Amino acid sequence: MRELSGHPEASPGIVATIQTAGERLNFNPHAHIIATVGVLAPDYRYYIVSKIPYDVMRLAWRDRVVGMLLSEGFISENYATKLKKRYPKGFMLNGEIRDTWDSNEVISRLAEYIMRPPISESRILDYNKQKREVTIQYRKRERSGNKTKEMDKETMSALDFIARFSQHIPDAGFQMVRYYGAYSNRVRGMRREDDIPEFMLVKGEESSYGKTWRQLIWKIYEVDPLKCPHCGGELSLLNIVTDKKEISLILSRLESQRAQSERPHPPP
Repeated sequence: MRELSGHPEASPGIVATIQTAGERLNFNPHAHIIATVGVLAPDYRYYIVSKIPYDVMRLAWRDRVVGMLLSEGFISENYATKLKKRYPKGFMLNGEIRDTWDSNEVISRLAEYIMRPPISESRILDYNKQKREVTIQYRKRERSGNKTKEMDKETMSALDFIARFSQHIPDAGFQMVRYYGAYSNRVRGMRREDDIPEFMLVKGEESSYGKTWRQLIWKIYEVDPLKCPHCGGELSLLNIVTDKKEISLILSRLESQRAQSERPHPPP
């Protein structure tokens, strides 16, 4: 992507999650990745890459994984050569560019998909207490590896179900989500100071967490809760309301004022 954009110092933003479960709760290690369709340059300019060469990426993915397994001593030179001959086009890589940039629903659903659990409750069709058997539903796959809409069922003992599920529990402290490139913590920490609000640079009255609530909200959402959305001025904190009745009353008044402001004006 650096080469295609013409900016060798730029980096894409990548969020990768490690998945180990297949459709039938079998051990099927793979990665789910969300990546930008462009690169972020050191001057914070963004350059879109119009076409991503998936054929090249498949080969690079194969060579990188095989090389890693070989260097760690998990496979031999002979087996590494066999793997490359078995997959001459590279390892499986399913890439898709979405054009629904402004759809929060699609983005949320995609983020939930890459972090999905080994199996959802909707796929557990039945549990027979007498026979102690669990029936799950899964999607069939063609020989080419593409998913089909045809569904199938499998019944197994409860202990087999627990055994299949348990093999996908990660080790304590193991990071299942990784951030690379423009999304890495190091790059995000190198953000220019003129992009950081003044209240984040000035050490004020700190809370028990080391930062004020205003600083914590900006650190997570990059939104200043004390900035007026209309004029851009700084709001003053008058009071903190925690009573549910008072909160409901305030929200109902605001909703009433909003409805009156949106009401069409009468003719002159």
